[in-house]
Amino acid sequence: MPVRLSVVVVNYNTATLLRPMMSRLLEAASSTKVGPIQTLIVDNASRDNSLDVISALAPAVQLIANTKNVGFGRANNQCLALMEGQYVLLLNT
Repeated sequence: MPVRLSVVVVNYNTATLLRPMMSRLLEAASSTKVGPIQTLIVDNASRDNSLDVISALAPAVQLIANTKNVGFGRANNQCLALMEGQYVLLLNT
């Protein structure tokens, strides 16, 4: 079944919010007729343990780990070539 929705999350030092966000996202996707979703998380050089948390969520998410904070807009744009969905949701943690 093709991916209908790509979800893009730009993260910066929100490790404590990542697991609950991902849990709610997967719950919402499974309780609707959305079908499979693609989740892309761009980490903007977080200084907390965000990368560890995101790695633990794999393979449910695709990670782009920036070595410097490139800003919200540019981080979202980094995902353009990777998006498979017909629709895109820019989700904030």
